[in-house]
Amino acid sequence: MSTNEHIKEQLSEVVSHWGIKTLNGIEKVWETDVYSLNLPNGHKAVLKKIGAANEDNIRRHTFCHEVIKHLCVYKIPVALPIPDKEGNTVVIHDDHLYMLMPYVQHKKNTGENDPSEFSRRMFNTGKSFALMHKALVCYPEDKINEHVWRAPLSEEMINYRSSQMLPYLDGVDRIRVEPILNDLVPRMNEAFRELSEQLIHRDCHYANILLNDNDEVAAFIDNDHFSIGPRILDVGYFLNSLLKFHPEGFLEPKEWLEFVSPFLKGYISHISLNKIEKNALHLATISIPLQFVGWCFETGRTELGRSMLSAMEWMYLHIDEIRLCVEDVTKTKER
Repeated sequence: MSTNEHIKEQLSEVVSHWGIKTLNGIEKVWETDVYSLNLPNGHKAVLKKIGAANEDNIRRHTFCHEVIKHLCVYKIPVALPIPDKEGNTVVIHDDHLYMLMPYVQHKKNTGENDPSEFSRRMFNTGKSFALMHKALVCYPEDKINEHVWRAPLSEEMINYRSSQMLPYLDGVDRIRVEPILNDLVPRMNEAFRELSEQLIHRDCHYANILLNDNDEVAAFIDNDHFSIGPRILDVGYFLNSLLKFHPEGFLEPKEWLEFVSPFLKGYISHISLNKIEKNALHLATISIPLQFVGWCFETGRTELGRSMLSAMEWMYLHIDEIRLCVEDVTKTKER
């Protein structure tokens, strides 16, 4: 049996939980275990393997499903998982969890040759981010417990992530990077100390946002990372994902700053950043690659780790430009 036939046989067993007897039109749509397939009713769906079938994962995905339902009430574009024959939205097969979701029609997220069109896309995306955050902050507090993931920009986390990368850097890299960390880490710890927190998406990179033909957000996807953290973490994470250093990124650094502005304008058209968030946003954006460098090296993703290191270094060299960009946008809003 070939690898493809073996995978199809496995997936056929999985989708049988939803009463699907024949698996057609299967196509891998992501580097991990995510597949699109045709349903018997003619519609398409996405099947995702979402982790080991342990109590923590089941609890987390149950919580995330409740959050998705909450977002639907607020008309935020997210896809509700399809329940199986027993009414479960997450099924267990061979000690792994699977979820089936409707396929969202969208246009391919690529770089845009026309800067004005891409600026409009960024403005619309920023607006949708704000509406999502406004809905998430309304999620009932009594439904958030100690099992919900936390994504703080805390001093403990920043100190740990900055030191995590150092053992993996050779002499030349370490000599170059250590002064950057010695400057950035205290500034980040000071700026992040009083950031307020709320429920956030926590995985809002460019590939997880699907757009329709009008360049409006058709859906936020990969909605299984909802966490408690500063909302500017989502903003910084998305902005990072546009840079070519990110696996899904495509913008050259010199182009990137041009499109930070329309995204932020879209965001603050529906939600206001407080003074602490305004002062911390440029540092929160730089903190994203800082957080990933050591983790990438530690987990064997050396090439990605070096790419994240390049992103951090470039942002540090242009930190004043990033800060001024944020200030210009937020001051325009205040006028």
